[in-house]
Amino acid sequence: MRPIVNRFLSLVFIPGVFLLAVASCSKSNNSGSSSGMSATVGSNSWSSGASATQGIDDTSQDQFEIGGTQINGGDTTAFILYFSTLFTVGRAMNSDTVFVDVNYIDSKTLNLYDGGKEAGWSILTVTSYNSSGHTIAGTFNGVLYNLSNSSDSLVISNGKFNSSYTVQ
Repeated sequence: MRPIVNRFLSLVFIPGVFLLAVASCSKSNNSGSSSGMSATVGSNSWSSGASATQGIDDTSQDQFEIGGTQINGGDTTAFILYFSTLFTVGRAMNSDTVFVDVNYIDSKTLNLYDGGKEAGWSILTVTSYNSSGHTIAGTFNGVLYNLSNSSDSLVISNGKFNSSYTVQ
């Protein structure tokens, strides 16, 4: 299974992360806002900043996709949060009971960690939502497992996101 996952990562996820990073390099219209994504990965702080965080309301799938990238030296890491558009602001959604999936990708090691759909678990809470202004914010955490090595996992805590989004 490992070659399939690595092939999938290299063909789909890694280019997607780089496209997200390149596309998000444009100047943000949210000057002074607290847009961005941050989390603690194990014991390390991770942050994407406002210009490297983007969101999509995928109406054909009834899901939000919020992604944030961090470029540090030769390594690009990213979080991609997937969750159902059927949420209540302030109410936690658990991947055991509703569609919530937190993914962490490391382009240097080609590792994809999953917390919900394929492995692990995650909890996500939307804390602010403005459908007319196309902004969404919330918190997330979980335990994510490496899809090519199930004995490798990451604990994600203190996750926060605050992003604008486009409707597709």
